Amino acid sequence: MAYVYKHTRLDKNEIFYIGISGDSNYSRAYTTSGRNLLWKRITKKTKVIVEIIADNLLWEEACSKEIELIKQYGRYKEGGTLVNLTEGGEGFSKPHTIESKKKISKALQNKSYKDIHGGSNAEAEKLKRKLGVKRYWDNASEDERKKRSLVHVGKGKPHINKEKPIECPHCGKSGRASLMVRWHFDKCSVYTGKKN
Repeated sequence: MAYVYKHTRLDKNEIFYIGISGDSNYSRAYTTSGRNLLWKRITKKTKVIVEIIADNLLWEEACSKEIELIKQYGRYKEGGTLVNLTEGGEGFSKPHTIESKKKISKALQNKSYKDIHGGSNAEAEKLKRKLGVKRYWDNASEDERKKRSLVHVGKGKPHINKEKPIECPHCGKSGRASLMVRWHFDKCSVYTGKKN
């Protein structure tokens, strides 16, 4: 089932966004992530009221209702009040394409939960992720767990070091070059007379 929601800005007391979603807990209506730049600028300036306009709709009904309301209020670039970028009907529940998944992955690379979700939401998002993974395993049958485990077999292969060992000319110890250079040769305790 789907629903249609609206966002009203309190400084002007006017509707500035119409949206739809198919989530069961209305989280999309209240979330700030995945919003366009105009929406973010307005919400920085003023408080917003979120209201569910229509609920328990089929997805197609929600899409047509969103299109109808966007036409009724008009988009900002066409002289209306709405900051919606499209004429509606797409929603937020479409699966990402492979290209868009790659773009998202690249954009989030090397970022922490704090960078992505903001300081106050970071711990909550981390907990959500942990609970999601826990449910993924807790709700699976024994056979399903075995299948899921096999998917991950071999992904954590031990690192095979192809470095040839080298020998310190002063003390005769041998090992990987990266470690030997750090503790031996001109730094060797036998050579320097100092203990490392």
